[in-house]
Amino acid sequence: MSEELKKYNNKNYELGDAIFDPLFDAFIGMPIETKKGNRLMKTDIEEKADKYIVNVEMPGIKKENVKVSLNDGTLKVSYKQTENENDHDEKHHYLRKERFFSEGERSFYLGDVDNSKVDAHLENGVLNVVVPKAVKDDNTKYIDIK
Repeated sequence: MSEELKKYNNKNYELGDAIFDPLFDAFIGMPIETKKGNRLMKTDIEEKADKYIVNVEMPGIKKENVKVSLNDGTLKVSYKQTENENDHDEKHHYLRKERFFSEGERSFYLGDVDNSKVDAHLENGVLNVVVPKAVKDDNTKYIDIK
């Protein structure tokens, strides 16, 4: 990935989250969701000659709760996890409940890509998105010399 893309994608990193979230987690005893869901959605982006391979950790998220979109070279992954309404009846007695409603979103600029051939699947808590690079046609016209 080019240095320009790395700078763009890393600008969303917030130093405060890296310093203070572990402190809050230790004090409160449960993880605090950041405003963009970044703690859950750890992401690897691999660049190949003809495509990008994006792997996003999404443990416990069902595929029907995930949305993936691609617009002007920006890949956007979001999820919205809701609490199970059956958990509130009298049959369930929880001693501790840490799973709750959450949502998150991440965006990554990939550059010139082919929107028509994107492939995505969610397996074992990892969303795998394959985004082909746009094929640049060589429009060079050679002129015969007379």
